[in-house]
Amino acid sequence: MTSTEQSPQRPAGPISLETVAVLLLSLTAFPGLLQTNSNLALLLAEKNSLFKVFTALLPSTTYFAYDHFNGLLTGLATLLLLLYLAVDLLGNAAAGGPLPGPPAMGRFFRTRAGWAKNRLLALILVLFVLYPTGYAMGLRAAGTLQGTHDGGVLQTEAAMDFILQGDNPYARDYHGTAVEENNNRTNYWLHYGTAPIMHHLPYLPFSVVAALPLKLAATMIFGWYDQRLFYLLVAALACWLLCRLAENGTKRRLLLAAVFLNPWFTSFFIEGRNDILPFVLVLAALAALKYSRPGLSLVLMALACCTKQFAWVLLPFYLLLLAGPGAAQRPWPELFRSAAAHWRRGLLFAAVCAVVLLPFFAWGPEAFIDDILRFNAGSSEQNYPLGGTPGFGAANLVLYFQLVETRNDYFPFIIPLVLLALPLAVLLLLVQKRRNSACVMLACGTLSLFAAAFLSRLFHDNHLGLMLMWAAVAALADDFQAG
Repeated sequence: MTSTEQSPQRPAGPISLETVAVLLLSLTAFPGLLQTNSNLALLLAEKNSLFKVFTALLPSTTYFAYDHFNGLLTGLATLLLLLYLAVDLLGNAAAGGPLPGPPAMGRFFRTRAGWAKNRLLALILVLFVLYPTGYAMGLRAAGTLQGTHDGGVLQTEAAMDFILQGDNPYARDYHGTAVEENNNRTNYWLHYGTAPIMHHLPYLPFSVVAALPLKLAATMIFGWYDQRLFYLLVAALACWLLCRLAENGTKRRLLLAAVFLNPWFTSFFIEGRNDILPFVLVLAALAALKYSRPGLSLVLMALACCTKQFAWVLLPFYLLLLAGPGAAQRPWPELFRSAAAHWRRGLLFAAVCAVVLLPFFAWGPEAFIDDILRFNAGSSEQNYPLGGTPGFGAANLVLYFQLVETRNDYFPFIIPLVLLALPLAVLLLLVQKRRNSACVMLACGTLSLFAAAFLSRLFHDNHLGLMLMWAAVAALADDFQAG
């Protein structure tokens, strides 16, 4: 974020739309903060040794910890929002004329309102995102798995352990790991016999191996590791990239708030779902194109495609973006010939995918294909429950009208995907071709992904959150063209 920022000479109103958006998004994060504070209060009351540093901060022992920390942190959060609103209002007022009071105060709000809002937003993100995530990690270290995602944290860590032991994580089941312990504490999977991910690793290899160096280092130094530490570092990179994709301070703040205070992302990030990684890799691929680094961009996009299957849907739109601003005037056959002429780019992309994917495929082709493709498509022996947990897509109609006998059954979603999602993707590629820019590419690709996810076997709440994050970038980032 910029250290100084001039306010507009004639503000549209006393309060900016940016501030209203930041405050509304912050308020959606309050329930998570309240729950975190309440849980922390219980640990403090029990004098849990892991949280003794917080106990030492208590001003008195005559009140319950709940009274101290719930009141303190929620009060601080409310104060930050109040200050943000005040700075925005006074900054807009100062831009329209002198403020009553000392001239220095008027100069500050006229020239430094953006600087102050940058710092306040950083504190809001610390309070609503960093603190609850750190608390959830501490809660796990204290001996409970409450608030820890079974896939993005527990299964990913177990898969890394298998790799370090020389075992194929796609060929192993996850009995005896924290995944089993976590799923045993809920009755959700009782009628399934066992949780499906006990037998399948649905994530692509880079989502597992990307954090291996950090896990080794943290375990060696601290004797302990939580995958959310890696996600926090990736989130810090996301903040930096978002600021690089928008030159205007107002846009930067809107981007950061729309992504990190997104109610369909923040709570899932705190528990450790891994959507931040594909989000950042696609973002980094676009940022590399903005700064004229197409080779690096291709490497990053290849890594995104080796992380989560969602990136595959964005790939055709990304490849069209590489054709540059002249794509609108060039017929499709010429674009294909031009792409073939840049065969080195395709070779680089394929080489990165081969380095990441082929070792695991060669390790056990049947197990790899079963986990990555069949499990999610519903053609394995034990599939992910039809519709999702919970589901937001058309698969719920299949369940409602009882077109299958059990949620483990196969249903041919390939038919609506081919008949509906594929033509929509072609139409969106034609739309992008007319104005071939990064934000248009991300908007068209995200809409195509939304349709494909909606018409697939499962469409989860965090999948929707990831698409909203990419949509926010498409709406708010500075647009540019490749080439």
